[in-house]
Amino acid sequence: CKKISDVQSLTNDIIFEINGEKAKDGDDELVEMRLFYHVNNDDTFSTEQICENFKKELNLEDSTGNVICILPDLPLVVPRGKYSADFYKNTFRLHGSSYNYNSKYSNISKTFLLPMADKSNACFIIGFDKPLKQGQTVYNFVAIQFKMDSTIEIDLSGKEDVLKTIDPSLELNISGPYYEVFTKIFKSFSKVNIIIPGIFKSTKGDGSVECAIGAKQGHLFLLNKSIIFILKPIIHFKHDEIAETIFHRMINSMSIRGFDLEIILRDGSSHTFSGIDKAESDGIQRYFTSGGVKFSIAAVDEGVNNKDDYEEEDSEEEDIQDEESGEGEDDDFVAKEKLALDESDSDDEDIDVEEFKSKQKKKKK
Repeated sequence: CKKISDVQSLTNDIIFEINGEKAKDGDDELVEMRLFYHVNNDDTFSTEQICENFKKELNLEDSTGNVICILPDLPLVVPRGKYSADFYKNTFRLHGSSYNYNSKYSNISKTFLLPMADKSNACFIIGFDKPLKQGQTVYNFVAIQFKMDSTIEIDLSGKEDVLKTIDPSLELNISGPYYEVFTKIFKSFSKVNIIIPGIFKSTKGDGSVECAIGAKQGHLFLLNKSIIFILKPIIHFKHDEIAETIFHRMINSMSIRGFDLEIILRDGSSHTFSGIDKAESDGIQRYFTSGGVKFSIAAVDEGVNNKDDYEEEDSEEEDIQDEESGEGEDDDFVAKEKLALDESDSDDEDIDVEEFKSKQKKKKK
């Protein structure tokens, strides 16, 4: 029972998540157990009630009655759907109409607030040491999309005593843009610093460049000490994990408008980001040079086609859909601009909202 970390319900299933010691290579490991609950018409208990009873009996921390703050209607992109975030003292829960995901704050390894060129959305990325699980599906990252003009007001009155133990500076009444309120509350509870784009700027003035992995279009953010690709899949690695970086298709040809960037990691895996605008090549090379990352340019005769295999085509982005209603929003993101931030816990800083707002006003002028 001590190895049971969480109990959840899914339709008629009661799911026990088990966190034991990591199994050795080749060994089996029990990570989940499900019990089917046959519901009769005269039953007085639901699977949700049974789960809550199990939590109390197993002494699992932060039952529903101890929730401190709830942020509703979060438009998640990974996993897709509308969720509410329930904040407890040591854990938080993403609660959807069909699935729930629980995690301790100590399981959060990194968080990002990343910009996109449309200047109307914000994307908040949460990375985990141990991924969130739903059956056979695992999520190493959670991505939340916010509209910049979406606002919310949260009243934490009556929670003064517990808030003092979490973050004495947290206000009892918080209002403003939803992404800003969520960022403040999440950082106060999790104590995890938020990483935002640093000194790299594309030719368009953004902290990212457009590219693709396979057929998946996305944006590659070149941060001060790491690189992250969003949105599907979300891929993140630090500079010191990179073994080799190779620029492909760097040929002077009017028919080839983009190049490919292959990044080989020290563990032997590699990622190829294709279709990057050639205008970005000089800036990316300067980025790698300043970051101490070695790179090379592949030979021209390595099998380059005469036409651009990665020319952009008009495509429709998937919409964020509510799990039940099917309504959605576009998969675009924006975040705050700021001076360079390192990605170590000691070097990250809080986001200066006023500075960001003033910069946005100057841009509009």
